[in-house]
Amino acid sequence: MGELRWISAKKQHRLVGFFGDGVWYAVLGCTHKQNIYNPADALATAVKRKNEIQKGEVRTVEYDL
Repeated sequence: MGELRWISAKKQHRLVGFFGDGVWYAVLGCTHKQNIYNPADALATAVKRKNEIQKGEVRTVEYDL
């Protein structure tokens, strides 16, 4: 798991995801301040979604940027 971080409107935003098969899978967006994530279960949800993707239980969509 990894995250992209940026600050906007004085809040730290994070896009949580992982690399698999040479592809970055973004699985969840959240905000973070002083070890408090919003939503509170953001990291647990990100791990759950990662597992679902790796098991082929959900579909993913590829975007070219």
